[in-house]
Amino acid sequence: KDNDSFSVIHSIEEDLGIILISPFMVKENYEFKLKENILEELKIKEPNEVMVYTTVTLNSNIEKITTNLKAPIVINRFSKLGKQIIIDNESYKIKEPIFKEK
Repeated sequence: KDNDSFSVIHSIEEDLGIILISPFMVKENYEFKLKENILEELKIKEPNEVMVYTTVTLNSNIEKITTNLKAPIVINRFSKLGKQIIIDNESYKIKEPIFKEK
């Protein structure tokens, strides 16, 4: 399910869902390189096949709602294969605030 900012991915085996956001909405210059084994595992051949999301941790205080930029979920939009990976980049935080003061 999608709205303008957030998506929900549901488990097919359990009544479980995870709230996701595009990391590019939080950090415009967000980037990483997928390793060859991940490209093969997810059957990714072209950049347009890739969707990238990060998990959202909710909080009653809007300023404490965060996303995990360190471990994005990479999905092949056509094969529907996906995997959460860990990025080796110290500038990406596990708890990056989504709503920042302007």
